[in-house]
Amino acid sequence: MADGAFGGGPGTKTVVALNGETVSDANSPMELGYVTLDNDTDVLEVEFPSGAGMFDPQARDADQAAEDRGNGIVS
Repeated sequence: MADGAFGGGPGTKTVVALNGETVSDANSPMELGYVTLDNDTDVLEVEFPSGAGMFDPQARDADQAAEDRGNGIVS
């Protein structure tokens, strides 16, 4: 994970889960690079990575941060 700049939080890595069980290693890229769905009931979930933050989020104006969260923007 990349550290944020000027006190910002770190970004996240991609997470791949098959039927609720993580099949990607949280600390490294997936070794095989693919997942096989064997049954028509299999569920594949992919959480895409986020970028790292910039500046300490606790230092932001509380009203502006609340507005961002209300608009679906991570703050």
